[in-house]
Amino acid sequence: MKRLLYGILLLLAVSPALGQDTKSVLCIGNSFTYVGNSHQKLVDLAASQGHRIQMNAQYVGGFTFGRHLRRDETLNAIERAGLGASYDYVFLQNQSQLHARYAMDPARYPYVLADAKELSGRVRQYSPDAVIFLESTWSYPAGDNGGFSSLGDFDRLSDFGTEFLAEACGDKVSYIGRAFALARQECPEVPLLADDQKHQSDYGAYLKACVNYLMIFGEPFDKKASACGLDAKMAAMLREVAEHSVLGNGRPASDGAYVPKGYHLVWSDEFSGPADQLSAKWKFEDWAPRRVNRELQRYVPDDRRTAYISDGVLRIVARKEGNEVISARMNSAESWKYGYMEARIRLPKGLGTWPAYWMMPDDESARWPRCGEIDIMEEVGMNPDVVTSTIHCAAYNHARGTHRPAERLTPGAEGEFHVYALEWTEDYLRTFVDGVLLLDFPNDKTGNMDTWPFEKNFHIILNLAWGGSWGGQKGVDERTLPCAMEVDYVRVYQK
Repeated sequence: MKRLLYGILLLLAVSPALGQDTKSVLCIGNSFTYVGNSHQKLVDLAASQGHRIQMNAQYVGGFTFGRHLRRDETLNAIERAGLGASYDYVFLQNQSQLHARYAMDPARYPYVLADAKELSGRVRQYSPDAVIFLESTWSYPAGDNGGFSSLGDFDRLSDFGTEFLAEACGDKVSYIGRAFALARQECPEVPLLADDQKHQSDYGAYLKACVNYLMIFGEPFDKKASACGLDAKMAAMLREVAEHSVLGNGRPASDGAYVPKGYHLVWSDEFSGPADQLSAKWKFEDWAPRRVNRELQRYVPDDRRTAYISDGVLRIVARKEGNEVISARMNSAESWKYGYMEARIRLPKGLGTWPAYWMMPDDESARWPRCGEIDIMEEVGMNPDVVTSTIHCAAYNHARGTHRPAERLTPGAEGEFHVYALEWTEDYLRTFVDGVLLLDFPNDKTGNMDTWPFEKNFHIILNLAWGGSWGGQKGVDERTLPCAMEVDYVRVYQK
């Protein structure tokens, strides 16, 4: 019977009249939207949490965005928010492989972007204040993983493609595929897919509803959350997965929980504004490949292909363009002497990746390594989840083999957010991972610049290198491109 709904308009009103706390929602998609009635599950979940949703759901199969642009039913639904009001939230779901293919080769699939822009534009024409989400859907094993080398590649490329499209359209991303991938790992006993190993089961539809609920309301589920007729234990597991995927992980119990006593915030970038605000706080390098450390990437200046903000997170992207890999290296426009510097970062996966969060002095006239370098966090893809802190100066540096690194296996560093920090005083340099001390470098108090050149202003650097003397020691795997280093925030505190 579900297939008979293909291409028809479903209007679900949860209340005869809109109340003040009612959200008007439009879902546009294909069978990845209507199979399992995820839209109705979203309505029921919201009701169990004390919220009301008036739902419009419009289904068209095939190449979804393009088909929707030619369907009167869809255009009528966009115009009809209900009771003369505009939509509060709109979810747009495209054919799953198209976003992934767009990430691999945007020039080959320009219509994917054109369709997304036009459909988003139509929505804004009638609901100018609506929050629009592009859904990054799940990978599936049918059709040889949808035509991709693995489920992991399918997931990764789908996320990147959706992010690129959302940034270009001014939309947000609903990371449904990320939740499916986590559910496959954390609760494999829950059947997410139907017998065709492609479409969602009732449990998969429930997980999608959970993710979209959190995207709308931004609050964890309480004990009253509806299981929508499913096994209560499995439903609870899926709600937890959705919360982990949407609301984040690795965050302190309370914001600022790791900041030492006596410090106050003097500078930050929360990456909550539009991408064009990056240049106000950051300076981008314009470097050719192999300029330093035999790294293979070209750093391009202030380019949204390699650095952009999506859903309150900075993404520094390494990607293949023609015969070279491009990425971004960002230097903070401000600098500091002493303080507590903290960033919350999710690292990429893949052989050849070399993300870093570090500091260099404004005055490098003494030349490296005598000028000093503070590596708060580095990690290379050939050694997954092992994060390293290092201090460089004339007496202690890797060129002489005398550098003083400290490393720690941090499970989930690749794929989860963790908090990396430096406390810098006149007496010591100390780095931390999730509030736990990693490196302790004391000032020897000799007044010798060769052992302590840290008496001047340093600026913060964020970059994602590709290959190089360390990142490429075991080669590179371009199948992992594009990949991203994600930064939730950077904050500087001083006494």
